[in-house]
Amino acid sequence: MSLSFVIEIGGDAVGLVHRYGTHEPYRFFATDLRLSSLEGEVYGRPSLAQAAARTLLTARRKTVVKRRSGVSFGERLTSPGAAGF
Repeated sequence: MSLSFVIEIGGDAVGLVHRYGTHEPYRFFATDLRLSSLEGEVYGRPSLAQAAARTLLTARRKTVVKRRSGVSFGERLTSPGAAGF
């Protein structure tokens, strides 16, 4: 008997877990490329796979926000005349 569950984060399907028998662990299969590092990982319960996916996505989001925090789009540091253009 096999069991599969879709893993959702924020209403988006990001992967699934599957196990082949009742005494086997669940294996994670990513459907979102941001979670490819979790591909093939095993978990005792689907909720543990969901927590791992959420943790990874949250960590990635914080990294992206940090990279963007020092940039102010549309901000002009010097006028073209002052730069010698």
